[in-house]
Amino acid sequence: MAVVQLLRFENVLFVVLLAWIGLGVGDAPPDARTAIAVIATVVGTLAAGNVVNDLVDEELDRVGKPGRPLPSGRVSRRFAGQLLAMSVAVALAGIVILPNMLVRTVAVGMLALAFLYSVVLKSVPLVGNLGVALEVALVLGLAALATGGVTPEVGALALVIFVSYLVYEYAKTARDRWHDVLFVKTAATAWRGSLVWRFFVGLLVLDAVVLSAAAVSGSVEGRVLVALALPVLPFVWFAMASRHEKNLDGIGPTAQAAKLLFVPALGAMALWL
Repeated sequence: MAVVQLLRFENVLFVVLLAWIGLGVGDAPPDARTAIAVIATVVGTLAAGNVVNDLVDEELDRVGKPGRPLPSGRVSRRFAGQLLAMSVAVALAGIVILPNMLVRTVAVGMLALAFLYSVVLKSVPLVGNLGVALEVALVLGLAALATGGVTPEVGALALVIFVSYLVYEYAKTARDRWHDVLFVKTAATAWRGSLVWRFFVGLLVLDAVVLSAAAVSGSVEGRVLVALALPVLPFVWFAMASRHEKNLDGIGPTAQAAKLLFVPALGAMALWL
């Protein structure tokens, strides 16, 4: 269970589903080799990014989030390092068998971004949120590019994913402000409380506009838009609940209930697709 928490399994499952969508909306149906290469690349990259994030934040989490696998002692730094090495190896194995140099270059950039986030970007207000949203949107782009090219539908869908995941990432930042204010500068700790939540509402409006525009234009299938919206809804509730449950780690009972709905939402997303 500790390893699952360290890898953030629900997030890994989410990017696998995104990659699967990307493989299906490319110019040509993927062969088995390409599909395996893409899935290995995105899973290894995200897993590596999650592990290195916990390694970098161990001392911060020891005070603010002592229940995390590393500060709680359920996972040692040595084992986490081994898990990181295995994740990078999986990502690199996938990159090697990707179909062409352009796709491999994008994949290497994604792997670098996963490390850059934890080391540099997360400490820059809003830039870290943008970096993670870009990483997730690139999962779809990588999968589509591996199957022959990026179509207008892929571009529209990647924009929807980017904005939706930015909403989610910013919601987490707002939730974690009670912890982060002690250690790191984020948008939520650098801005006044009212501005933090006004910006969040602005992002929700932007997300709704992008989703509506994609639906009205017909550039993305309605069922795909509905599927992508499913995992976002629990985290909107999660963020709003966290606003009122101001314990140090930002996770009160209502917010925790919202977080638990994320996995069923992913299941519904998979069934819908």
